Amino acid sequence: MNYLCDCCQGTGYVYDRDGHLDICSKCYGLGYVIVEQEKKPESPTDDRKIRRNGLYILLIIFASSWALILFFSNYVTYNIYEYFLWIFGPYYLGLMGNLLYVRHKRRRKEKDASGTDGH
Repeated sequence: MNYLCDCCQGTGYVYDRDGHLDICSKCYGLGYVIVEQEKKPESPTDDRKIRRNGLYILLIIFASSWALILFFSNYVTYNIYEYFLWIFGPYYLGLMGNLLYVRHKRRRKEKDASGTDGH
């Protein structure tokens, strides 16, 4: 963001002690001062929201997977290997969903903080 230089009033030039015209030492003759836009301070609640939503995703995937397993258990009989798969499968699916969500949100947060679009 640019602001009008308060030293030279936007002209870029000032008079020195001897009365000679000189370039403004604050804006270096531009007439305005370039000020970087302040970055939004990181809120500790942002990380909490990401973790909370990741946990919700884990629980939703876990519960919906178990609901499907229980629904189909009325129509299909499982052997010991399939039971092992059905016990640990929803857990790992939930962890994968959680991991992908958290990773995506943190990368987006870093990209927004850096101000670049990745190109």
